[in-house]
Amino acid sequence: MSVPSERAVVPEGPARYAVLGSPAAHSLSPPMQAAAFAAAGLDAVYEAIEVEPGALGDALARLHRRGYAGLNLTAPHKERALRFAASVTPEAARLGSVNTLKRDAGGWAAHATDGLGFESWAREAPLPLREARVAGASVAAALVSIISPAGETTNQTSPTFWPTTSPGALSFS
Repeated sequence: MSVPSERAVVPEGPARYAVLGSPAAHSLSPPMQAAAFAAAGLDAVYEAIEVEPGALGDALARLHRRGYAGLNLTAPHKERALRFAASVTPEAARLGSVNTLKRDAGGWAAHATDGLGFESWAREAPLPLREARVAGASVAAALVSIISPAGETTNQTSPTFWPTTSPGALSFS
C-alpha cells in the first residue's frame, strides 16, 4: 500500500526529516544529523518521533502529507514499513526490511542503506579487507554480512554465535 500524495503540504522553512521508532526518544540520530546538516550548510531539521507499531501506516501517511523529505526507521518498524512503500529497492526487497524512506510524488521509496554504506567504507578502507566478522543480531548486520567489498554477495546461509559481551550478537561465517 502506498501513501497517496494528494493534499500534501509543501512546507516552508527547513526540510524536515525524522527517525521513527518505539522507543525513539533515546536516539542519537537527531544531534548527529543536525551536525551533518550544519556542516553541509543545509537548511534542515531532524527529529525523533515515537510511533507505536500499530500506528505506522497512519504516521507515514501523516508525515508524507506534512511534507517530510525523508525518514529513518528503527525497531520495530523496519520490516512493517515495506507494506506502506510506493517503491522498494532491490536491497530492501531482498532483505524484507528498510531503514530509509525517501519522499517521492507517489509516496515513500523504501531503501536498505546499511550494507551499501558498509560496502562504500570497505572499498576505501586503508587496509585490504579479506575477511570480516559482523557482530549484531539486526537486519543491518545481516545485510552487511552478505555484501562483499567487491559488491558481490557471499554464500552466507546461517548465522553462528561468536563470543561477545553484547547479547544476541551473531557472526556470519
